[in-house]
Amino acid sequence: MAALLDSETPVEGVTADGIRKEMRIIALPCHNNGKIRAEDLAITAGWGHAGQGGVTMPARGKVVERDYTEEEKTALAGNITTLGLSPEEAVACLGDTTFDIYLNDHTYWQNNNCGRP
Repeated sequence: MAALLDSETPVEGVTADGIRKEMRIIALPCHNNGKIRAEDLAITAGWGHAGQGGVTMPARGKVVERDYTEEEKTALAGNITTLGLSPEEAVACLGDTTFDIYLNDHTYWQNNNCGRP
């Protein structure tokens, strides 16, 4: 997990060395109108605020829980057998729902292609 949070550390099968099929749809940036510009990446969803001594204090942010789409289920099941799990076991591990994580009112991370072909 620490390596995933460090943008300078490549993680085999996730960010480097042939990204596994089921990982390719996780946390793709999306925008409500389909187009993302640099200014759409401002983090204003209230994920943190300045505390004493320059410390960032956590806050609630904006999260939307939803059911997995069929596309997400198919992609996640795509290569799951390489991990020794059946598609049913993978769903049992992941649960029935996923979350869209918002940076601001219009831009968020979603586990699919955001409606793009």
